[in-house]
Amino acid sequence: MDIYTTDAKIARYQLRVLEDDRKFFPRYDAVLLYRLDVPQRFPEAWARLPPEARRERRWVLAATAHPAKFREIVEPLIGRTVPVPETLAKLFARPAQCVEIDADGCALRALLEQGK
Repeated sequence: MDIYTTDAKIARYQLRVLEDDRKFFPRYDAVLLYRLDVPQRFPEAWARLPPEARRERRWVLAATAHPAKFREIVEPLIGRTVPVPETLAKLFARPAQCVEIDADGCALRALLEQGK
């Protein structure tokens, strides 16, 4: 499972975010997009914005390319369920598993070598 510091899975799985003080992982920055044709292209979403937000056009676009994030991020924003691909639905249906290990590479390697 890959998780980013902005990910909803952190709260869902009660994870703790650690600081990458050695800069091992590449930066992950959100991007704000603004299009003038939003009212025409997405009239349902535009109608859901409060009038002052439509007038001032001060809002943030939440975008995710991965269907695994639809349930936690996209669906609450658009107010409807988004169909999940069958293979991903099967993964969601599986029970969650958690194995506690020491916070070091040797412990992770040992766990991976056990095939858990």
